[in-house]
Amino acid sequence: MCSALVIAISAPLMVYAEDVFPYQPEPASSRGQLALLQKSVDTINERAAELGVEQRAALTEKFDRWDPTARVQVHELELETSDPDQQEILNSLPSMWFTQDSSYGSPLMGDGPGREAMHERTYFGAGYFRRQPDMDVLVIGLGGAPDVQTALHFDARSITGVDINRTTVGMVEGQFAEFLGQPCHRGRNPSRSVGVPVELFHEPLQLGQVHADEGT
Repeated sequence: MCSALVIAISAPLMVYAEDVFPYQPEPASSRGQLALLQKSVDTINERAAELGVEQRAALTEKFDRWDPTARVQVHELELETSDPDQQEILNSLPSMWFTQDSSYGSPLMGDGPGREAMHERTYFGAGYFRRQPDMDVLVIGLGGAPDVQTALHFDARSITGVDINRTTVGMVEGQFAEFLGQPCHRGRNPSRSVGVPVELFHEPLQLGQVHADEGT
């Protein structure tokens, strides 16, 4: 009797959940960094059309996976242009963009002459201005691994990366490892003459506890 009553009450709620419950996830296209990227692409194409320039931009999805804690996506801005200056800029730093639930994001930086400037002239390198020796670096939130790459650039002694999403750790170590230059290869970075211990952890519980356990 009770189970029948529960079913009778819950069935309409299931059917009309979007109208009954006030909290709804917003569409990915409505806000967040992914929406800003798409808006930039639209602006590039609109201006090219206005100026009569042979140029076409597109935002291409390279990775999309649901983690128990978030949706992890990677997109690449592809630009076909007849402007050699713009093409040179694009070639200087091959990159993609990581987003978590279409909002929080960070770059995936490939190998190119512009990567050094990203390490040294942006906020990624702000913590290294004192150039302290033998640094042990803790990265909380991997994203596209720019902080790990920057720590390697500044000759960190060891690097520990922690992320709440197992998918993010797997993405950096697996599918995009070659594009990133193998920065998170466990135990050794093959692009350096001296091995740098780089360990990545998926920690779904308390980052504070991981901080204490790792002694960093």
